[in-house]
Amino acid sequence: MLAIPSSFTLLRLLLVGWAAAILIIHGMWSPIHPVRFAAAILILAALTDAIDGYLARKLRVPTTLGGYFDHLVDLSLTGVLLYQGYMMLNQDIMKIYILFQVLTMTIGFYQFQVKNDTCWPNLYGKVSYVIFIFGICVAMVLAGTAQEEAAVKSANVILVMSIMLRILAFLSYWKYLEQHDFFWRGEADQKMAKEKQKKEEEQRPV
Repeated sequence: MLAIPSSFTLLRLLLVGWAAAILIIHGMWSPIHPVRFAAAILILAALTDAIDGYLARKLRVPTTLGGYFDHLVDLSLTGVLLYQGYMMLNQDIMKIYILFQVLTMTIGFYQFQVKNDTCWPNLYGKVSYVIFIFGICVAMVLAGTAQEEAAVKSANVILVMSIMLRILAFLSYWKYLEQHDFFWRGEADQKMAKEKQKKEEEQRPV
């Protein structure tokens, strides 16, 4: 049973590797326009992302190792899309997106590690990720056609929307961690603060 969801994750890794080979070695194993064919492969890979997690929960075989493997493959998919987006779209917009993606992934993973919280990644991050994939694929699917220029403009607008959601994701992570005293305070500092607060409450006149 455990091998079933992992098989889909492995399939996604192979698909991402194939798409990367087509984009880097232009036209490798591509029966049609290489960018469009790579887009079709990446869309298929993105669809398997929802399947493996669903199967792991349905079959009741989720594992920590499987989760890390899934995130690692997601990073490879994101990396290929970032590469192609940087090649096709407005590079300044891409740089801003990359900045906030790195920030949200770093702070989100920190929250996950410290708190082991199931809300990583949060809703804003998930929606931003889906919109990001959609935007890049819009430009890729219409590459080499008469609609390519319009598709690139639309993809830039979609990417800006994704950036806004990434910013919201970052702010929500930051607020959550700030509320739980995760910044600049270790366990000893938190314990001392609680003891101080308790003494102050005991000394207050009734």
